[in-house]
Amino acid sequence: MAKNVHVEQPFTMDPVDVKTKMATVLADMASKYGLSIDWQSDTKVTIKRSGVKGWAEIGQGSVVVDLNLSFPVSAMAGKVKEQLEHKMSKELS
Repeated sequence: MAKNVHVEQPFTMDPVDVKTKMATVLADMASKYGLSIDWQSDTKVTIKRSGVKGWAEIGQGSVVVDLNLSFPVSAMAGKVKEQLEHKMSKELS
């Protein structure tokens, strides 16, 4: 069964700084999990790898990351969500 990972982190800093910090968070996750990160604009990024499809978006006052993990990688959902929440909280709070 596929699993969805959804993380939302509020922020109060300048959106330009948020993009820089999220680029760091996503690069770290990409390195750890073999993800491909592709910025579509200053506020939207697609995230992919075999068994993983998703996106991240910098909105008004919050960043949302949404990942769909297929069955073979769904066992990692809890760890991925925990790490995203920790890294995003640390960088954006």
